[in-house]
Amino acid sequence: MQRTPLILLLGMLAVATGCDRREAADTGEHAFVDRQVRYRVEARNRSGRPIAAARIRLLAPARVASQELIAMEVSHPHAVREDALGNRVIEVDLDLPPYGSSSISVLAELRLSAKAPAEGLDEDRERWLVEEPSIEVQAPEIQRAATEIQAEDGALPRAIHEFARGHIEDVGYLREEKGALRALRERRGDCTEYMHLFVALARARGVPARALAGWVVERDEILRARTYHNWAQFHDGARWRLADPQRGIFGEREETYVAMRVLGVADGAPLRSAQRFATAHPDIELSLD
Repeated sequence: MQRTPLILLLGMLAVATGCDRREAADTGEHAFVDRQVRYRVEARNRSGRPIAAARIRLLAPARVASQELIAMEVSHPHAVREDALGNRVIEVDLDLPPYGSSSISVLAELRLSAKAPAEGLDEDRERWLVEEPSIEVQAPEIQRAATEIQAEDGALPRAIHEFARGHIEDVGYLREEKGALRALRERRGDCTEYMHLFVALARARGVPARALAGWVVERDEILRARTYHNWAQFHDGARWRLADPQRGIFGEREETYVAMRVLGVADGAPLRSAQRFATAHPDIELSLD
């Protein structure tokens, strides 16, 4: 486990939330901005028994071309694991007294790209074309809808984005994850349904696409559970590009998206697809402040 200087962390957490740190912007093709994001997961012991060395897992910023993790401070000794999709998970072992609680605080220094560097797919291309849970590429209705989307050469991803944006009614947060097929049929959902429908339709037309989760930030921010967001990326042959049909953002503003999770099936992934934090201990309750 790595030990982090707590005094340094607390001092950095005291920086005003509204501080804008855009001074790192470059004038070249891969312009970027530097951001600090902070978040805290609270663990509560719901039992009258002490708990020793309970393993807590929480997400760290993912490894994707559009962002670089410059530094990370964690309030507890920890380890970091990474899966095949580039997802990073912080692991902390906590001791909790009866009915006690402890907060795990994280501060991450990120460099976010306005336009991601070139990144070929090569052997990974097939991974982003196949059917997965909630991305029902082979369903006849998905195939039919994808075929009916017309676009000129090179404009297909935008046409799919516009279809998903116009097809679904945004009804606010839904606890249930419906998947692309139900989103197509029911025509209602939240950011998750927009994301899944875009990815399924793109893959059905042979466009590599993937689902992501995290936060949209305009400045240094404290991350809150209520603003967690889902969006998509497609590969244009040279690099991954942004598609957020719920917000109507396509191919721009990549430097405002902090990816915490590339959603998908990965061998050895320490958290399930929809999880931001987890523990196997039955008496511990976790929450993101």
